[in-house]
Amino acid sequence: MDTLKKLYDIGISFFNNSNFLQILAIITAMGSSYWTAKYNASRPHRLQVKQLQLEHVYIPLHHVFMDLPETLNKKQALYVHKKMNSILSKYYELAFPQLHSLNQELGAVILANGNYNEKVRTISHQISIDYELLKKDLGYPSENILSIFIRMTRKQQCLAIISHVNVFMCTSPMWICIAMIVRVPNHIIDTLISILILAILPVVLINYKILKMKD
Repeated sequence: MDTLKKLYDIGISFFNNSNFLQILAIITAMGSSYWTAKYNASRPHRLQVKQLQLEHVYIPLHHVFMDLPETLNKKQALYVHKKMNSILSKYYELAFPQLHSLNQELGAVILANGNYNEKVRTISHQISIDYELLKKDLGYPSENILSIFIRMTRKQQCLAIISHVNVFMCTSPMWICIAMIVRVPNHIIDTLISILILAILPVVLINYKILKMKD
């Protein structure tokens, strides 16, 4: 406990140093301006890529999977695999990496006479989620975000939540600077800083565990 208290006191004194805060404010302002400009400049390109993803990969695959019976025989599973191969080979760079991996796994399961129906259901679910998220990002009519979130797998839900936590942690210096600019009481700022310091390691570990979760 004494060691933790010392680390806490060192962290608080470091963040409360006036020279450090001035430098932090300058870096935060420059970083915020840079990333805002970069985001705005790249947004049209990213939307264009998402439009191509939707048109060439996810709409065709969505149509393939929405017409499938609940249980497939081996011939039908092979048809799905070949159809996916055709689309993913032609538009390789437009498909999310996970879809390529799932398609390879499907091929292996079919060859091994394994449970290809379970794998097809996993792929169908992944395509459905990606399809709805792409439509929402592009402004097309789609399911509401709560409905999409409920249908996500446990790993997808965890990734969606932790991504927002990661953004907050990465931008935390900016929030601290804003709190100082608007003259938030020092004890509140100290509490915020201590929470952020103590949260770094748990957040890193949570990210690691989520990435190790099964799809």
